[in-house]
Amino acid sequence: MVCFFGLAHVPSFHNELRDEDLAKFSAREEEVKLIQTQHKQMEMRLLSAEKTYAGLEENARYEHHNFFLSYLTRYFIILRACRRQIQILEVRLAQMRGRADGSSIEYAEKEIAAYAEERGVLAATNNKLREENLVLKDEVEELKAMVELLKAQHTGQRGLVSEPKGPILGGPL
Repeated sequence: MVCFFGLAHVPSFHNELRDEDLAKFSAREEEVKLIQTQHKQMEMRLLSAEKTYAGLEENARYEHHNFFLSYLTRYFIILRACRRQIQILEVRLAQMRGRADGSSIEYAEKEIAAYAEERGVLAATNNKLREENLVLKDEVEELKAMVELLKAQHTGQRGLVSEPKGPILGGPL
């Protein structure tokens, strides 16, 4: 086929252009599919990370609740012990008022000894409670640190000031 300008190879030139366009179109289609696949994977990673974070938050709340429940239980046990001590002292006071007659010096000596003994017991209990309080405060600080660490891990930070280390769950895109 001879053309007006003498271009006999024009139809094959159009076929070559069409083949190149189809190849480019196919390559673009593959790129779009790859991007769609990566997008779907990112969505799945995000959902997984959100579920993990929600679970971590729930665990932190549960641990916090258990800690304070334990603390309150100890507190109420101590209150019961103090009430018993008050009742014992009230009984002693009533006995002392009843014996205020002739043997008051002997009775006073016994009461002073009992008071000194009770004071020692109360001082030991007070020291023990102070130690427990310090331990509990340390536990609270550790729990706070764990929560901060878990939050930092969730956001991808390594410390207070750091660069993000990549996409969620660390895999390349």
